Amino acid sequence: MPIHCLFFTVKNYLFTINPTQIMKKISLLLATAIVLFALTLTAWLPNTGKPATQVKKLMWLPPNATSVKINDQTTEITGGSKFEYLALDMNGNLLPPVLSATVSCDCTSGSGCSPFSGHGQQGCAMNGCSNCTGSVSVKAPASSGSATLQTMAVSSGGFVLSSARVDFATAVEVKNGAGVFPAMFKSAKIQQELNRFKAPFRNNPDGVTVPVFVSVAGRIAVMEVPAKIALDNKALVLAAKGSCSCTEGSCSYGSSMGIEYCNGSCTGTCSLTTSLKATGNEVAIESYNF
Repeated sequence: MPIHCLFFTVKNYLFTINPTQIMKKISLLLATAIVLFALTLTAWLPNTGKPATQVKKLMWLPPNATSVKINDQTTEITGGSKFEYLALDMNGNLLPPVLSATVSCDCTSGSGCSPFSGHGQQGCAMNGCSNCTGSVSVKAPASSGSATLQTMAVSSGGFVLSSARVDFATAVEVKNGAGVFPAMFKSAKIQQELNRFKAPFRNNPDGVTVPVFVSVAGRIAVMEVPAKIALDNKALVLAAKGSCSCTEGSCSYGSSMGIEYCNGSCTGTCSLTTSLKATGNEVAIESYNF
């Protein structure tokens, strides 16, 4: 009950109760008001104690990914035999695909910030650190055709299927997968596979399309396809394209080469949330900064 309402209640009692009970009632009501005020004030104040253990997600891990601890702040992740790491450098240039990526966690305020792996995700675990930053780097050729490797920081990237296969997504892929990311569409190999997948869509006499889940190099996105083709291929048809939300920062619906996904300045976890048309069940596909 708001505090001003409590004072109004006190005034009502002053005019309705027996005079011999006035002080007793006032004391009880004021005590209640003080307790409620203290609880409300506590909720407004920032938590100045030691931060609880939290997790900052940085990347999606393929099912057979392995990790090697370099030191307390650094871990090297390998995606497995079918996956490679595709990324942009800090200038937005596409780097050659590599098999492994290195995750580093740095605490700039407090202490307790280290790499973790779990539930198909890689990131930084914060245990006492109030400002934990994560970064990803890869070892790539210093220049085109060079055999010399150098460590390069990554601005955006993730693990993708080296085959770059594009197809209608299965329910298992949707459940276990993560969203596509912009760097993927700079890959000539992925562009070629997308064009191959979309070639049959040009013949759509009635013009009716539906949004469906597609798997692009092992990542999940939404695409408008002819309704008949979706039905023939038992595609997962969506009730609507969906919406994007971010835990830190912001992200919104974006598209490239006919693929629709979440994009933006999200530094936390960005989720594309939609639902299947047949069942109405809500489906959320997460994507990460790296």
